[in-house]
Amino acid sequence: MTAKTTSRRRRTSDEAKAEILDAAEAVLLGSGPAELKFQTIAAQAGLSASNVHHHFGGVAEIKRALVDRMLRHLASELSGTLAQSNDEGREARMETALNNIYRIISSERYAKLVAWLALSSNVDQMAVFAEPVDVIKRLVTSELEQVMPPAKADRAAQAIVFQVAVTAVGEGLIRDFLMPVLGPDTEDIDASKLLLDMVLKA
Repeated sequence: MTAKTTSRRRRTSDEAKAEILDAAEAVLLGSGPAELKFQTIAAQAGLSASNVHHHFGGVAEIKRALVDRMLRHLASELSGTLAQSNDEGREARMETALNNIYRIISSERYAKLVAWLALSSNVDQMAVFAEPVDVIKRLVTSELEQVMPPAKADRAAQAIVFQVAVTAVGEGLIRDFLMPVLGPDTEDIDASKLLLDMVLKA
């Protein structure tokens, strides 16, 4: 993690807040939540600690704003991937939706965010992306209803989306540590394809 060089450029309040949140996210992803401190964030942003304090009264406010922004980005990305698959058939849309949720959540950015929220008991803040996840669940339910009763299809869809999300977060967090332990030639392992093949054929 490289701190920015302090700049005397005049910033609007919104610009300064955005730069502070950019810096806080870089600190979170590079060093972990324990390093989300005024001095660390200020150094990363190229600002003084007093300037950071001026825009955010405390570290708790920075954390809340950071979580809100990252979750809104996550919700936007999930919603965007659903819009991209509207022209496909139902089964293809379901596969695309599950692939996309896996790809997005398994990214380092969102895997670490979800882990941080879960470990800090901030799961209530994750409601912001409940809507796109619910759309994905309904899409899976709709496909499963072609081969099973509606109540069973809904329950199965919940389990599928849950398993995809949990596996994606796990991969995002430990892939780089686990793959070398598994042995050579693990670079081409596609966990999402293996998982989706299992859940889509179950």
